[in-house]
Amino acid sequence: MNIKTLIQEIRDGQFSNQDKGTRFEELVLIYLLHDPEYKTQYKDVVRWKDWDKKTSGDTGIDLVAEMNDDSGFVAIQCKCYKKD
Repeated sequence: MNIKTLIQEIRDGQFSNQDKGTRFEELVLIYLLHDPEYKTQYKDVVRWKDWDKKTSGDTGIDLVAEMNDDSGFVAIQCKCYKKD
């Protein structure tokens, strides 16, 4: 199954908007860890709520990626809008 099919299943599923967002975040996290281009850039990617270095609550950040070259972290916001 390809990523476009997985995204469409999330969009079409009978899930709440919050659940769709969570599923999409998890899909993006897995994608960033396994895609050949991104896995060379990021040492690790975690959900914001699981990141042990956060200093505040909900900031709109969904994922945090640690750079492979130890230069820092990248904040990632995931949005699963309708295709159109």
